[in-house]
Amino acid sequence: MHEITQTVQETADIAGVANTMVADARVDAEQMGNTVRRATEAMIALEQSSAEIGEIISVIDGFAFQTSLLALNAGIEAARAGDAGLGFAVVASKVRALAQRSADAAHDVKARITASVRQVDTGVGLVTKPATR
Repeated sequence: MHEITQTVQETADIAGVANTMVADARVDAEQMGNTVRRATEAMIALEQSSAEIGEIISVIDGFAFQTSLLALNAGIEAARAGDAGLGFAVVASKVRALAQRSADAAHDVKARITASVRQVDTGVGLVTKPATR
């Protein structure tokens, strides 16, 4: 009878340890799930911010294009004015160069934002994939 009691006690102790381990694993899994959720939310917010920045860059690119057209038109008018328009032709040339630099910078930023969005998409996929199994 003593052996049975001892075996039952050992089994109960082992079951208690197993129960504690399962409870700890559940807490760890919940914490991991919360971490994944927060990381996913942060990446989605970053993706949205990147899209908004992309829209602003498109506006800047449009300004650069319009400025370039205005500078081209000003250069044509300066050429029509002959010697009297030489000073204005220099200004038009500088404005055209500035517009080109603005457009180049806008394209560079847009390319970087696009690359960032791709990386965020990859990150969201990696973070959410284990959570959906």
